[in-house]
Amino acid sequence: MAKNYKIRVEYLKQLRDMFENYLDDPMVERDYIRIDMLIERLENDFKQEPNEDGIISQLGYDFVHWQEFRRYYPKLIKFYSDGLYFSEAVSPGFKDVKISNEDTVMLAREFFAKQGDFFVNHFDEFLEDDSEESIEFFAPSNNFVEETTFMHTTGDRFLLAADHPNIVKLTAFVHEGEHIIDNVANPDFFENTAIRETTAMFMELIATDYFNNLFGLSEQNLLRQYELLSIVKSDTIDAIVRNKMLKIYRKNRYYTPEHIYKKLTKKFNKGYVDWMADYSIYNLYNYQIPYLIAIELYKLYQVDRDKALNVLIDIILNGTPENIFALLAKYGISVNKHSHQYEDELCLKLGI
Repeated sequence: MAKNYKIRVEYLKQLRDMFENYLDDPMVERDYIRIDMLIERLENDFKQEPNEDGIISQLGYDFVHWQEFRRYYPKLIKFYSDGLYFSEAVSPGFKDVKISNEDTVMLAREFFAKQGDFFVNHFDEFLEDDSEESIEFFAPSNNFVEETTFMHTTGDRFLLAADHPNIVKLTAFVHEGEHIIDNVANPDFFENTAIRETTAMFMELIATDYFNNLFGLSEQNLLRQYELLSIVKSDTIDAIVRNKMLKIYRKNRYYTPEHIYKKLTKKFNKGYVDWMADYSIYNLYNYQIPYLIAIELYKLYQVDRDKALNVLIDIILNGTPENIFALLAKYGISVNKHSHQYEDELCLKLGI
């Protein structure tokens, strides 16, 4: 019998009710916010309506964490300014490939097994723990993308995956599956928001090659990699804008949400301000630097697979935002060394 992957909202509400009794604990409070957001997304079919209070609340949250990310700003500007320019993400014409939900999980597991015991064993631990009620596939849309959520205090893990009608269903699932692996191996790594996407983005890059070779889909791996490049580069614009929004918030943070909202919409398009409410500073900043690291690991993987995977394991077990560049330097890896070469080679292969 085919597995029916469906997250039970009733169970999530039980967790939320339990968390509500211990909100004095900062970790429980964080889990409460995560579970509440997950419930809202599942109940609203992954749609979220913006409101002024929500927008200003998001900026207030981002302002507290702004300093964590400002140190990456010069590297972000360099990434945005050099190489290819994208004002928005591109949508390549992928060939339709129908892959069942059960096959997606099975094929992802096989992919992780090819990468070694460390990866597949930790993925199996997740699969053995009621995965049918921890995974949900949803119709792809512009309102919501794949996500992995982890409850630090209870150990519950939930994976939300889009049911793409093409190979992206597999590569994106691997991306989220790697977050699961990281979390099982080192629960604290999930809190390293500034670098946690490094491992998932690297796995998705090599998964594009693996699955397109498996399915014999010529150049589909290149198209997916080109799409990922366009997503990260165009998102850099949003991170730059968020930086400007936070400067406005800093000057006006003691005023009412209505006042701040008017200041923002005077400077930026109202629709854009509302759209930005769906994304925290973590969403906007935590892909660019990890992506640049992932490219370096991807290039290394092509010439020394074992070394690349060992570096990845070291990042998962020992990496932090504070030590990531020193950790990479230990292996002779520096950010941005091959990024432009990677872009040039990708465009050359695609004839762009």
